[in-house]
Amino acid sequence: MFTLSACFGAPSGVLIAVQVAELAPADKVQVFGLISAVSALASSVVTPLGGALSDRTRSRFGRRTPWITVTALTALLGMAATGAAGSVAVLLVVWSVTNVLLGVLQAVLTPLVADRIPVARRGKASAYQGVAWLVGNTVGMAAASQFTLSVLTGYLVFGGALAAAALLFVVVAPEPSSLDQPRNPITLSDLKALYWVSPRSHRDFAWVFTARALYHLGYGGPLYFLLYLLEDHIGYGGDAAEAVAVLALLIAAPPLLAGPLVGWLTDRSGRRKPYVIGSTVVMCVGMAVPLIWPTWPAMIVFVVLLGTGLGGYYSSDGVLMTLVLPRAEDTGKDMGVFLLSSGVALSLAPFMASLVVTHLGGYPALFVTSIVILALAALAVLPVRGVR
Repeated sequence: MFTLSACFGAPSGVLIAVQVAELAPADKVQVFGLISAVSALASSVVTPLGGALSDRTRSRFGRRTPWITVTALTALLGMAATGAAGSVAVLLVVWSVTNVLLGVLQAVLTPLVADRIPVARRGKASAYQGVAWLVGNTVGMAAASQFTLSVLTGYLVFGGALAAAALLFVVVAPEPSSLDQPRNPITLSDLKALYWVSPRSHRDFAWVFTARALYHLGYGGPLYFLLYLLEDHIGYGGDAAEAVAVLALLIAAPPLLAGPLVGWLTDRSGRRKPYVIGSTVVMCVGMAVPLIWPTWPAMIVFVVLLGTGLGGYYSSDGVLMTLVLPRAEDTGKDMGVFLLSSGVALSLAPFMASLVVTHLGGYPALFVTSIVILALAALAVLPVRGVR
């Protein structure tokens, strides 16, 4: 999860922005927003399918292992092609294809907590998984700043690390054979239901889906626009790419404490919703700081609170998702639907942010919009009835 997240974060946070600034300097905000939106949307759309196919895979190596191995190795090729892209059009296509591969891998890895971990320990497990995801994303952004003069090298390093980690995982944590499980091939009716869980029959699932979509839409814009926030919002006078690396590391540090702490608290108390809501409120406070005080110190406070909120959120929301799943046999597919909610939101976030910045009042309007959306995300958790 750490290396997978880095493969998302490094290009999305730095490498793509550097490439776009070179290929389309006059329209960098709009082009970057478009590439981020299309590629993330492509990734999100395939996650339920990837999860469903892994649910039904029967092999001596288990359900998830073949998918983990093949997608990680293929994604390495996609990362190399992205780094070598010489035009905006090629960059858009190859990064979108690579995102599809990474999205399938995420859809296959995410259900492992529900597959292997008892409910009483899922808070801690979700905390570790969430921290790995958050730290990987931000460390990836920080490390990517070292490859701004040779983005292809950066892509190869991150893609190679992912392939190595995937192979290590399937060897160190082998999955039991799934050959003895009932065969349940995907039918046409299954494909029709792939992206749909009835909100009338499964209201808690629908509310968590909505809350996750709003949450990721709310924080995604400012996070992906860190480089441009430094250059254009606070007028940072130094090397903006190096500053992004510092901010990324500061985002990564708080989850190391907040994630396991919230995971332990939510397991001990048996309550999930208060921690999801509280973590979202912390993020709202963080968004307000650079809005009111557009300076470098304010950006530091912002990313520290952002990291704290993210660490707490992923620890508690990770459990909340597993407790509102409709059917155990469709864990991969339904977790893929949850990933679809966050993935589509994150794909729309940079595009939405580019529209807000361009047409609604610049970067202050972006922070205000994010605070409002995050507040709605917190409110959407309240109607969940089957989980405390």
